[in-house]
Amino acid sequence: TSEVGASWHIGTLKGIADFLRVDVEKITQEWDSVAVDFPIQSAAYGEIAPGLTAATRWTVTAHVAGQPFLTYEKILRMHEDAGAEWETSALSNGREGVTHKIRIKGEPEVDEELFRPNGVSATPIIPVNAIPFVCDARPGVLLQQDLPLFPPRIFPF
Repeated sequence: TSEVGASWHIGTLKGIADFLRVDVEKITQEWDSVAVDFPIQSAAYGEIAPGLTAATRWTVTAHVAGQPFLTYEKILRMHEDAGAEWETSALSNGREGVTHKIRIKGEPEVDEELFRPNGVSATPIIPVNAIPFVCDARPGVLLQQDLPLFPPRIFPF
């Protein structure tokens, strides 16, 4: 277990649970990392030497009523061969980029993938589009459920 990433992974689950109006009893977290035996060229980090971390996987679970209720899994790879035994994306298929997978088990069941070939993240789009709603809101702390549901309006790619 590691505290790496705990602030955003745990916060994500707590935000979803708050939105669903369920009480989380406990959060469990697992964290794994793997290396490869060859150098990796990275735009963000330069060369990653053999033996250094080349992929990480977080699994964070929120428990409700004594059972796992929400699970958030995040896999980050610097090379497609890193963590090859972990789940891979059908859409990326060895191409460089970022794949977001959303899987909901229940009713309805959802299994979706969104692939960004250039590695462009859509993460900031929704908060940026929330700015007018936040500016017009009452003073104080706002929660996700205090804002209307709105899709991203502008994709610059």
